[in-house]
Amino acid sequence: VSPGVTLSDVNIRSILTGVKRQMGSGKYKPPEPVIGIDDLRAFTSVDITSTSCRQVLDDLLSNASTNGDNSWIVTRLMNRLKANDPYFDFRIHTDENDHVDCVTWQVGASRAALMKYGDKVFLDTRNNENMNCINMQYMSFVVIDGNKRMLPASESFVFSESDELYDVVVNYTLEMTPRFSRDSVVLGFGDMFISAEN
Repeated sequence: VSPGVTLSDVNIRSILTGVKRQMGSGKYKPPEPVIGIDDLRAFTSVDITSTSCRQVLDDLLSNASTNGDNSWIVTRLMNRLKANDPYFDFRIHTDENDHVDCVTWQVGASRAALMKYGDKVFLDTRNNENMNCINMQYMSFVVIDGNKRMLPASESFVFSESDELYDVVVNYTLEMTPRFSRDSVVLGFGDMFISAEN
């Protein structure tokens, strides 16, 4: 439909009638769906996690002493969010001493953002020691949409900002978005060194 056409009820009816006639005569074939049902998990704008995260965390904290689970609260939070949201995914990285140094997660909307706008990517870490009770810094892998808004492709908590952890976050994000190719990135920017191989 051209920008000069006003979509009134009459115009819409006329367009649909024309399409129906063309289909009946075999001159028009409906296009294949852009996103098949099998691809829905990989490309969705649904964000169940953001609406339920606070409630899940409150439940975990209030029942911490009664459920017998001695694992780290962040691990429990990630596992619960994944159980509640089929589009949520996460990865936990440990250093050479087997200590957690990075937790990266991705919601469905972030996966969709990377697939749609991933030609330009940006990485940054917010260095604020008082940002959260676990004393981890917030790292974001960001893309820019058509309206020049920043959208997270993934989010992470890290204990320090380093080239190695930027690399971990990039690799985890790509792993959680298997249909996105790093070859489609034409511009990457970060506070620290990013090589073409990363």
